[in-house]
Amino acid sequence: MRDFLTTLLQCSVSMSLVTLVYAAILPLLSKRYVAKWRYMVWLVIAAGWIFPFRPRIDLSFLPVQEVNMPVTPVQLSSTLLSPITTPGDSATIPLWLVFAVIWILGVVSVIVYHALRHGRFMKMVCRWSEPVSDLESLRFLDSLKSEMGIKAQVGLSVCQSITSPMLVGFFRPAILLPPIKIASGELSLILKHELIHFQRHDLWYKALILAATALHWFNPVVYLMAKATAVQCEISCDALVLRGADFEQRKQYGETIIGVVRSGAEFRTALSTNFYGGKKGMENRISSIMDTKNKKISIGILVAAIIATLGTGTTFAINLSSSERIKPTYAPMFEVAAGEDFPENQLSEPIFTTSKLSLNNSGTIKEHDIPINGTIIYSKEGGFPWTLEKGQTVMLDLAIVDRGFDFGQGTEIGYILNDGKTLLFSEQIKSGAKVEFTAPKEGDYYFYIEARSSDPLLVNSFSVD
Repeated sequence: MRDFLTTLLQCSVSMSLVTLVYAAILPLLSKRYVAKWRYMVWLVIAAGWIFPFRPRIDLSFLPVQEVNMPVTPVQLSSTLLSPITTPGDSATIPLWLVFAVIWILGVVSVIVYHALRHGRFMKMVCRWSEPVSDLESLRFLDSLKSEMGIKAQVGLSVCQSITSPMLVGFFRPAILLPPIKIASGELSLILKHELIHFQRHDLWYKALILAATALHWFNPVVYLMAKATAVQCEISCDALVLRGADFEQRKQYGETIIGVVRSGAEFRTALSTNFYGGKKGMENRISSIMDTKNKKISIGILVAAIIATLGTGTTFAINLSSSERIKPTYAPMFEVAAGEDFPENQLSEPIFTTSKLSLNNSGTIKEHDIPINGTIIYSKEGGFPWTLEKGQTVMLDLAIVDRGFDFGQGTEIGYILNDGKTLLFSEQIKSGAKVEFTAPKEGDYYFYIEARSSDPLLVNSFSVD
């Protein structure tokens, strides 16, 4: 969960940058590129918000110089020794877990709010809507559907509780008209506008954008993205309605929009199309409607948006060749007197010898904690590795102190060769684990344990037999 939250936060920050950059250059792009492609760029950006994970890129072909990482031995003293955490100590709640709970509550709140709002709206629509019985209006609808190649059933109703036309319904779509008299010429434009929304599946895109706002509810930039996408959706739809139209037709269409929203927008749902997009949105729409300049298709801008979105948060997995491995140097652990605690928090890469740990039951040493996200590397006496032949099998035996946590303790066990760390075992365990390890090749092996739980891992013993 912690890794997911980290990835989500990285996505939120990087997509905020992409969103703000695109929003800043959009006025310039609007003068040169068609609205449809500007809208598609917003959809690509919205997808980047929704899916926080990015592909991993293998850069093994890049040359990497050999790096030696020496670790200086640390002389232990009583001043460095810190008290060990015992099972009876009070446990603190990790900060990441607090953030996780807050984030989940926020996501649930956003989803519940919009679900209740949408349900209330649809209930109101069902109550105050009546199917259109005017034959001329129905003929307009059928004619436009035939012209646009739409075979699906799309209803047409008049709703007493709305002030502007809209398309609602994912599975039973219907066009809702306000209870005002609409001239036949205006009605044709309105119906075509809503049918284009249906044909492009804009309601589903609105649902995806709503999902993005739920995931990133804590980020104000996501609301900017949602609003800008909604406005661009309407502008691109207007452009398709007015394709090939002259100045007078554009003027009539603009007057139609102004006329149907003059009374203002009242209660509506985020999961519907709507003629009204706020004062600023309406200004942008009218300006776009009256713009008769020829615009370019912006495939390059769309590709750039895809690359920018995929590039945010991308992780690079660099596989080093065998001659260019990072070779760590390990410091041996000094002698620890009986009864002293291991000062693992004083070492950047602490190493314990298993010969000392195996004497735990006789009282020679105490248990030791592995801090949250901490790593302990184990060696033989003197800091030497285990030299294993290819195919040689050893048993890794870990015993931990059961602290009674219901969720268990996340533990990772693995080995270290010259080419880095390799995970062997990852599980939530209560008292211990045994892992059979077969050496994949001849070499010198160290073994490590990582604590992947919300509390330090209290190790009782660890042995390699």
